[in-house]
Amino acid sequence: MSVGVESKDFTFSLVKDVEEWNALEPEVEKLYSSLANPNPYFSPEWLSCWRKWFAPESKPRIAIVRGRRGELASCWPFVERGGILGARILWPFVYDEANYFDPLGDFSKPDLGEFLCRNLQALLGEFHFIWLPLLRKSFWDEHLEPVVESARDPVISRIPRETCFAELSKFSSFDDYVSSNLGSKSRKTLRYNRRRLEGLGSLKFESFADSGAMSSFLPTSCIVEVNSWKSKQVAGLYSIRGKRAFFFELLPLLAEKGRATASCMRVDDIPVAWELGLLWGDHYGLHNVAYDDEWKEHSPGRQLLVHNLSSCHASGLTVDFLPGNLGYKRKFSTCESPVHELYWFSRSFRGFLARRLILMNMKARRRIRASASADNRANRGIREAFGEN
Repeated sequence: MSVGVESKDFTFSLVKDVEEWNALEPEVEKLYSSLANPNPYFSPEWLSCWRKWFAPESKPRIAIVRGRRGELASCWPFVERGGILGARILWPFVYDEANYFDPLGDFSKPDLGEFLCRNLQALLGEFHFIWLPLLRKSFWDEHLEPVVESARDPVISRIPRETCFAELSKFSSFDDYVSSNLGSKSRKTLRYNRRRLEGLGSLKFESFADSGAMSSFLPTSCIVEVNSWKSKQVAGLYSIRGKRAFFFELLPLLAEKGRATASCMRVDDIPVAWELGLLWGDHYGLHNVAYDDEWKEHSPGRQLLVHNLSSCHASGLTVDFLPGNLGYKRKFSTCESPVHELYWFSRSFRGFLARRLILMNMKARRRIRASASADNRANRGIREAFGEN
């Protein structure tokens, strides 16, 4: 393994031992709680639950930096995976759920971010490539990109998505925010659908912010998920085997620490839509929203979203819609920020081969998307030519 940079203020290590991982949990909690804008997917609850349910199939690894007094200054969790021809890969932790993958740490401390990134780069002597998806702009711009450029290793770098935000505190009232972001037609449609829902029965919004309330509500969320289009597309929160048990354990733990909240919209006690929000600092992260397909003509998901946006405005929270190029996120956002993706390769035959294979896969995916887009345009043209809706 290559030797990384040294510092009189910091020490770096890659933790592989399971018992050492377990011993780190109180320190991770202390570090996470001290940060104003931590990565919500690297809270101790996410790390411990995901290790329990999914990491046994892989090899958890965590890159840590300690300060001069031995305190945990930064941590970056990964799993080790195997690749072609025996390649060893550092893969992102919580890779099947997380929307951000930047590490925990107070990177306002001088040299901490650079020290972590340079020592991560040194791990390319042990691993053949490192995959770092969905890195928030501040960490990429200030800490990782300068190290990548100076190291001159083979890389694939791109901006796959953007994150949309609703900075609600900029508006004196919620009505001002709605008027600023939604056109008159959209506002009229929202009001019309709200009245139609109210005409069908008693409309009620509920929130579940503590551990007990969250546990009691989660079976109801399953009902909405099963009746949602997401279930048919295997895109729901619980669609993949094992996910329901994982979230049923995780979400009450997050709620107990004030790190998650769920909400539900009912019509005459029928659950029509639900939303899962993650809480950190002064942010509300929209992790999941689903609605019963039988009610889709009334836009139930959007009605619940607007209700929660109003609550966030009252609480002074910034809404993070999380990465994803979806139209409703842009409609309700006040600003956008790119997230970065990096494939970092060693200067070896296996690193070279991995890079070529990933580039070939990206090219094939672009062709598939282009072909699907062309088919959609052609079908739309046919429908218009024959006067079909």
